[in-house]
Amino acid sequence: MAFGYNGETLTNMWSDGSARITPANQKDEYITWIVIDPVITLWNPYNVPMRFTGARVELYRIPLAYRIYKNGQLINSEYTKLTNAHTPEDFKTRQARFYRLNILPEDGAEERVLLPGEHVVFTAHNHKVHGGHEYNLTGVTLRPGFHPPAGNASDPEVGGVTTQNIFVNSTGASSGKDYGKTVRTIAVKGGDRIQLEVKAERAGIDNFKEAGGKEVTGFMKYYLGGGNVSRLIGGVELDYGDREAELLPHYPKEDLPTIVVNPDIPKGSTAGLNAARHALRFKEPFLIATFQEKTERDSRFPSRSWINNAPLNFYASEGIDQREDFSHHQYEMKWEVMTDWPPNSPTIEISNNNNRGYGGPGIYAQSGSEFATFASLPLGPAHSLSQLRHAPLNAGGQLPLTSQIVANSFAQPLLGNDKVRSSADSRTYLDHSYLANNALFDSWFLSTAADHPALPGGDTRTAKDLLKGFLNENKPLPNRRFLPYTVGSDKDELIEKLGGAGEAYREIASHLLIDGPFNVNSTSVAAWQAVLASNFGSSAPIIENGTPKLHDGVGLPVLRHSHAGAGDFESAGSGVDGD
Repeated sequence: MAFGYNGETLTNMWSDGSARITPANQKDEYITWIVIDPVITLWNPYNVPMRFTGARVELYRIPLAYRIYKNGQLINSEYTKLTNAHTPEDFKTRQARFYRLNILPEDGAEERVLLPGEHVVFTAHNHKVHGGHEYNLTGVTLRPGFHPPAGNASDPEVGGVTTQNIFVNSTGASSGKDYGKTVRTIAVKGGDRIQLEVKAERAGIDNFKEAGGKEVTGFMKYYLGGGNVSRLIGGVELDYGDREAELLPHYPKEDLPTIVVNPDIPKGSTAGLNAARHALRFKEPFLIATFQEKTERDSRFPSRSWINNAPLNFYASEGIDQREDFSHHQYEMKWEVMTDWPPNSPTIEISNNNNRGYGGPGIYAQSGSEFATFASLPLGPAHSLSQLRHAPLNAGGQLPLTSQIVANSFAQPLLGNDKVRSSADSRTYLDHSYLANNALFDSWFLSTAADHPALPGGDTRTAKDLLKGFLNENKPLPNRRFLPYTVGSDKDELIEKLGGAGEAYREIASHLLIDGPFNVNSTSVAAWQAVLASNFGSSAPIIENGTPKLHDGVGLPVLRHSHAGAGDFESAGSGVDGD
């Protein structure tokens, strides 16, 4: 909420008796706005830097309704839906409107490079109003960093979307009562105590085609690119159905902060700023609502989120004609009481380093990480089938949302550990990991005799050059465990045949031997002890602040990527030690 001087509105309210003008010590000198303050955390989930120039999010609905108390007196007996908080004219055209969030690099910069695994927080840096559907037609600009309000000392970039039409009923009419008069906002003075209560209540006017013509709990789309040159990437549609009141709970006024109007807010002037823009400098929080990708530590529905919830799938649909528990889905929506600006929690979580946020295991500073690398992008040919773990082989959004399916042997919770296929109504569940591993392993392998592009510190290598060195010059292939087997073959002819296209991949296995392979299906304790001990205490390649380095950790290094995105993380309790 925000309070501030608006001369035109106050004059009208003083005139019609909905604001007090006498006695002097009881004079109402401010009006009230509701503020929508958007915050987005962008995540680079890959092991390489990503260049970001612009994006756009369309946030369609926040299913929020509220009532407001002034000095203990209820102003609106009928809850006002945030969807309805418009002028009488704009109320008529509010259907299917969305908050347009234009995400851009730092002011003056053409791009922002997100380091491997980096999370960056973007917040509103300008002001838009509900009036004329400005919030929808042009939208608010989000840039890295957060500028909390600091009264008269506030930075110019304190932003948000405001509306002073805060008491509106289901017909669009003013619905508040103050001093016996009908009001659309409330006039206040320094020291007044404002309280709110909130509950979940849908707009009641939408029929989104993406959601089967239904109105849902939450819906958003996101686009890549800036301005009017953008491409739809994906979206999130979420419907809590009959659990909405449980999962988005009612908060009575006793549970939300009491906001005391600051008597130091300037009176009689807005220093040349738009009245609502000026009031943003004194805004106060009361609720934080989050569209959140699931994490293992901070999710309402616990799961192995990185394995079972496909965090990189572009489109997520959950709860719409689906009976599965929300633990099997990718996103969740929640709201929590917010009592103050950072660093208090829950709030806008932002580190002191380059406007970074938190993700990976959790979304808060105490539970998450500034860097969390989920997948490796191939910079050259894979050397092992296990590297296909990072391939997006299950990106369609059909449950189960198993990710990193290759070389993953976790049983899918929707199927249990004794099935690889099951049916649910008209849909079919598949154990993607079992089926992929069964199709690949023991049937296919990667010879590494392929064209390799030039990478930092190396030169371009063609398949023929690699085979020539391997067969004629006793040089190893990129997979150094292979040995040549050329009995009865002319080596030069073999190089031409195996280095070409066509059927070469079907024949190369007959000319390769493996030097001392380890059977990963081995059940020998001694064998596994020997393999693991050989790496104990070894340095691990990691990427720290975008720079490759070796990390001297303790114990056995276990990496999910060719270069991990950080150092040790939660190694305690792993059961792996020097014994």
